Amino acid sequence: MIIRLGGQVEQRNKKLSKAVYGTSHTISLAEAKHIHQKGVARLLIGAGQHGTVTLSEAAAAYFARHRCQVELLSTPEVIPVWNQAQGAVIGLVHVTCRGERRETVERRESNAVPREVGGGRVLAHQ
Repeated sequence: MIIRLGGQVEQRNKKLSKAVYGTSHTISLAEAKHIHQKGVARLLIGAGQHGTVTLSEAAAAYFARHRCQVELLSTPEVIPVWNQAQGAVIGLVHVTCRGERRETVERRESNAVPREVGGGRVLAHQ
C-alpha cells in the first residue's frame, strides 16, 4: 500500500515492477515514478516482514535526482518510524505476499480488529 502526503491510502501498482523484474519485490523505475509525489522529501518503505523488497538501481537514482530520501526497513521496523515521521513524508508498505495472505487471515481471523485511522499518522501492528 502507498500512503500519500495527504494521508490517502492506495494500493501499490505492483504490475509496473512485475513487468520488468517478474516480481514486485524489486521496485522498478516505472513504479518509482508512480510512487513519487511533487514536494516529497522522504519515502519510508516497509519492505515486508523479512525485508524482501528492494529498490532497483534506476529507482534509487530517480529518488536521489528528486531529492527524496529513501529509508528501507522491514515492515515491523518501519511502523514506529512512520508514527514519528514529520514533514513531507510518504510511505510504501509491503504487507504480505498474496500466497501467505490467505493463511495469515485464516490464522488471525478470530484476532482481527478493524481499526479506523483518522487524521493521524498511525499504523497498527499486531
